[in-house]
Amino acid sequence: MGEVKSAEVYFEKRLKNRRPGTQKIYRTYLGEFLVFAGLSIEGLYDTHWRGLSSGDPREGSEVTQLVADWLHYLEEEKGFADGTIWNYLKAIRFFFKANKLPFELDLEDLPSKTYSGQRAISKEQVRLLHDYVGEEFRERNRAMIMMGKDLGFRISDICKLQHSHCETATRILDDEGMTFLRMVPIKTIKKGYFADPHIGPEAVKAMDAFIEVRGTHAGPLFEKRGGGELGRKGGSAIFLRLASKLPGGGFGVSAHSFRKYHNTQLEGAGMNTNWIKSLQGKSHYEYSDPQGLTITEKYIECYPHLRVFDDVYRIDKLEYKYEGVLKTLQTLQREIIAANRLR
Repeated sequence: MGEVKSAEVYFEKRLKNRRPGTQKIYRTYLGEFLVFAGLSIEGLYDTHWRGLSSGDPREGSEVTQLVADWLHYLEEEKGFADGTIWNYLKAIRFFFKANKLPFELDLEDLPSKTYSGQRAISKEQVRLLHDYVGEEFRERNRAMIMMGKDLGFRISDICKLQHSHCETATRILDDEGMTFLRMVPIKTIKKGYFADPHIGPEAVKAMDAFIEVRGTHAGPLFEKRGGGELGRKGGSAIFLRLASKLPGGGFGVSAHSFRKYHNTQLEGAGMNTNWIKSLQGKSHYEYSDPQGLTITEKYIECYPHLRVFDDVYRIDKLEYKYEGVLKTLQTLQREIIAANRLR
């Protein structure tokens, strides 16, 4: 029996029948996907082959999910057009076809569909990123992290936020004195829909701390070194750089993971899908809550699911209650002093 050829040999053998330009593109695109997936070319073949051979359709979907994550990363984080993303997919399909392995991707996993291929970040990962920011730009990056999970915006829309959006926002206290913030509607960059942005106590606290350090002035809320708008690429790079410090290298975690987190947590808390889409700036239908709640009231009700620092949240509540008790005691003290003077 002859020596078994490697997956790369079969790939290159079939690739020779393509034009030089196509050969270069397919090699480059496949190589970029392998870096994203953390696999070698042989590892990609072996992983998919084992999944197909297992007889368990859930195992067989591992590589399919990796490809879906990759395509949506290209769309959401890189901002590539659908035509370019399709060429990336063709390179991956070509690899599997050259190695005689079936590969299928559902339509819902393709770009510009309702499915978001990026995995959601976990609460623990958000807490770790909050600690990984370092000293330089610490307050800015923490504010971006907290606003990312509370807003559910694309990174391009987060980086487009102006200081005026925060300055003109309505501050709302819940029944326990926690501060929520509702900004004026913001038109999203990619689709042009209007978002109804809300942030909760954790993001408000981080934003206030950032503005206290940064100062107030007209222009972008989040700026790059030397001033000027941070931009989508700069914002994405910050999240990817921080994510690389996570255990396991932060595979699958990017700026879009916060948008997915926002959607998953609010959906799990019982918020209607149309309201979640309204918060994120997606196309949606009008919705009326059967209990008569407004979207702001529902957001406040669901916020414990978005919250990541339980202890900090409880401490803030205790501080608010302490301040209330202190004010009451001070008022009583003044009344006693005044009454004693009248005697």
